[in-house]
Amino acid sequence: MSDEIFNEAARHFDVQALATLIAGIATANLWNRLNVSTRQIVTVSEGKY
Repeated sequence: MSDEIFNEAARHFDVQALATLIAGIATANLWNRLNVSTRQIVTVSEGKY
């Protein structure tokens, strides 16, 4: 993340919220990379959620 983007985000979120946001983004990125590398297929269950 560039300093410019971080500074813009810091204008809207406190340190704790930024840490939570970054951790959430990193976690989603990790799961996406694992799913791609293991060739997981996305399944959709109608009406389940």
